[in-house]
Amino acid sequence: MKLAVLGPKGTFSDIGAQEYLKSKKIDGDIIFFSTIDESVKALNDSSFDIALIPLENSLDGYVQRSLDLLLEEEVYITEEIKLPIHFKLVSNCKFEEINKVYVQFKSQGQCINIINKINNPKVINTESNTSSYEMFLKDNEKACAIVPLHLETNDALNKIDNVEDMYENFTRFIILKKGKRIVSKVKGNELMCPMFICPSSDRSGILFEILKTFAELDLNLTSIISRPTKKKFGTYNFYLEVRTSSLNYDTMLEAIIKLKKNYDIKVLGIY
Repeated sequence: MKLAVLGPKGTFSDIGAQEYLKSKKIDGDIIFFSTIDESVKALNDSSFDIALIPLENSLDGYVQRSLDLLLEEEVYITEEIKLPIHFKLVSNCKFEEINKVYVQFKSQGQCINIINKINNPKVINTESNTSSYEMFLKDNEKACAIVPLHLETNDALNKIDNVEDMYENFTRFIILKKGKRIVSKVKGNELMCPMFICPSSDRSGILFEILKTFAELDLNLTSIISRPTKKKFGTYNFYLEVRTSSLNYDTMLEAIIKLKKNYDIKVLGIY
């Protein structure tokens, strides 16, 4: 099995990919890419079986680019993995002397409290947590980096563990395959169905109609997010997640059929 994963090695995405392979008891080649876009579009190469990308963090919310790619690319979700996320701050000086912070853009939103305790720092956003550490090591000024707790760092550096805003911090990663969703009966007790609903016009009551459909069928919506259509200002598509009992599989299909009468729908998976 060949996996496309947001790199470099040592990232939380890497850990997620390793956990996935371990759970499936299979061997696989993890190939790292520099961006989420590259990771997803690698599936256009038939040699790749799956891609793993981050979808949501419990502190910082959804990864907006991941949402957009789910709509734009012909991919579907087969399952998800939830990982605990912990960070540490490493510095080359005393904490009160820090004037520069290297931090990955999504990690910053999970470590706001510790950053706010630093006196007016210059915050430099990076593409990956590993890059934060590498750039920090090359800096001769009084600086720090916020990096994964599991990342091996120089013992000579000052260190503060668990600098995330809340210890109960998790990220959901999703497993993607190329093609259109394959409908099959769900194994286990819980059913998850993420989808995009794309109205063809902008009018009053659209969101109410969508919510009413799920409410009447007693289906639990756990997420609803608007994303710009990128066609006209003020027009939106809606990303939704339904999480319910697997006993409601047929009811979930009924909701999809009803909604398709009025809206374009992309079901991203039923798992």
